[in-house]
Amino acid sequence: MRANDRLVEVNGRPVTEPADVQAAWRDPQDGRVRVVLLRGEQELRLDEPLPTVLGYEVAAAPWRAHLAGGVALADDAAIGDD
Repeated sequence: MRANDRLVEVNGRPVTEPADVQAAWRDPQDGRVRVVLLRGEQELRLDEPLPTVLGYEVAAAPWRAHLAGGVALADDAAIGDD
């Protein structure tokens, strides 16, 4: 996806709100993820198999700094400055 693409359908369900996208994303069909989006006037259809391994990594450095004394982690909101 690119900036300004508009999601129209996810896994066979029309989507107009973020909650619609989240609900549809959790309901893949036949082991596949299907997305319809608009890029300008062009309709694009994506149909991909679910990944067999899903993983993510969280950088440890910001959390170490946070534990050391309250550092901003996201959106300039300081954590630990109650």
